Amino acid sequence: MPRNALFRRTSRLAFVVGLVIAAVLSLIPGAVPVHGHDKTAHLAAYGLLAIAGSIGFPGSTMRWVLFFGLSVYGGLLEVGQMFVPNRFSSGLDAAANTAGALIGISLVALSARFGWLPEPSPTGPGTEPRVDAPDDR
Repeated sequence: MPRNALFRRTSRLAFVVGLVIAAVLSLIPGAVPVHGHDKTAHLAAYGLLAIAGSIGFPGSTMRWVLFFGLSVYGGLLEVGQMFVPNRFSSGLDAAANTAGALIGISLVALSARFGWLPEPSPTGPGTEPRVDAPDDR
């Protein structure tokens, strides 16, 4: 397996594991102690999720899907906290989740743009390069 493919698969696994960890930490009863840096923790967690997702699922369209998906996911977890004993929902936490996702996705996009991170093109039907037929005039 080529190194890029292994890197991408590992990033996908990290992304899925991160989603599960975020859900568990968000929905267990009682507050998870963060010692005054709650918004920073949200920003970092969703930033790391976005980095792993952007590397694992490359492409500009997937970046938008990841951004909106992580934003909604973080918002839904915040709403879910309203139904968990000793947990409190916060719009600022949801905003920090969204900001973290935006920062993480932007870092990967800039890294790929400047060649610091090779961005493989997605594979599958409809992703082949377009070849125009020669002009028959």
